[in-house]
Amino acid sequence: MSPSLYVIVDGDPTAEQFNASTTPLIEVGGALVSMARRSVDSQKTVLEFDEPIPPCFDAMVIYSHAAIVPIMQGPDWTPEEPSP
Repeated sequence: MSPSLYVIVDGDPTAEQFNASTTPLIEVGGALVSMARRSVDSQKTVLEFDEPIPPCFDAMVIYSHAAIVPIMQGPDWTPEEPSP
């Protein structure tokens, strides 16, 4: 199995993008909720997928796990801890 790949989508992913991803859904109160990671300002979403690259991601920047981790650790994706 090839390692997962990632894309950063502006706003909410389209149904086609979400269906092409391997991002899990969980049930919360009877509703399915995406486990996709959102930026702190909720303007971007990270989706995970496997190769081959789905056509809906062709024109997007594709990240490896090693490349996406430092991005996710940045201030746009990790909220500041409240001061004690």
